[in-house]
Amino acid sequence: MPLNLSVSDGDFVPYIKYNAKAGRWYVKPEGATDEIEITNPALAFDMANIQTGWLYYAEGVGPEKVWDPSPSQAAPRPPGPQKWKRGFEVMVIGNAVIPGTNKKLGLREFSSTASNTITAILRMHSDYEAGMKQNAGKVPFYACRGVKPVNGMYGT
Repeated sequence: MPLNLSVSDGDFVPYIKYNAKAGRWYVKPEGATDEIEITNPALAFDMANIQTGWLYYAEGVGPEKVWDPSPSQAAPRPPGPQKWKRGFEVMVIGNAVIPGTNKKLGLREFSSTASNTITAILRMHSDYEAGMKQNAGKVPFYACRGVKPVNGMYGT
C-alpha cells in the first residue's frame, strides 16, 4: 500500500522575524525577494499551540527544528557540530498592512532563540495561562509599543 505523502507540496506559513540585536521586525510578502521592515506590530498569539525545542539557524536557509515531546519535557540536544539553541515557534496573526504593499500581515510563523525574546515569550505565556479560565476560547493579543536598546556582550 503506497504512503499518502508528497515530496514537495509547497505549503508553508510565511514568517515574521524579530532581530533581537537590532530591535527590528521583518516580513517577506508573498512573491517578494526582500524582507520589509515593519514597526511595532500588533499580533494575536496562538499560545495554546506554542512549540518549544531545539532550533538551528543557518544563513540563507530555513531553520532546522527538533520539537520537545511535550511542554514539560525537553527533547535531547541534537548531535553534531551545529550550534543548536533552545527556542520556540508560535503562530501569530495581524491585520496591519505591510508597508509598501496592499497586503495584510495575515497568519505568520514566529520563532526565535534570542534570550530577550524568550524572556518576553515566557512572561506572555505565563500571563496567558493565568487568564485561561476567564478568557476560555480566546487568544492573547499583544502590541509592540517600541523597543529599548540594551548593550550586551554581542552588540546592541
